[in-house]
Amino acid sequence: MNIIPVNLDKFRRLTGWSKKIATAQQQLAEELAAELAQVESIHDPLAVHIYQARAAFRRTCDYDKSKHGRHIEMTIRMSYREAEQLGFRAPYEFWALLMRCGVAGPAPALIPTPSPADNSSATSPS
Repeated sequence: MNIIPVNLDKFRRLTGWSKKIATAQQQLAEELAAELAQVESIHDPLAVHIYQARAAFRRTCDYDKSKHGRHIEMTIRMSYREAEQLGFRAPYEFWALLMRCGVAGPAPALIPTPSPADNSSATSPS
């Protein structure tokens, strides 16, 4: 029977290193989890801007009863420009609809809806 001699000192040193590596990995995992929690707590600047712009729009609607909507349109335009800088990539009409969402009064029609007469002419054979 061949028995390989084992150096116990070398074995103990190797197990000591593996324990150190395991603790270092655990610390790294805890640091990454803390960093991830911090990143998740940071708010999206565009979402914050949408919230603030809608609040400003509602305040302007309350103020602008006799100005024929000039202040309202200016508020929408200014907030749209800032939203574009923050990464909003939809047309102005969509931004205006987003601002007017939930506010009394007519909203702009973005997609024209066909009338029933238009649908009947499209399905009838010529």
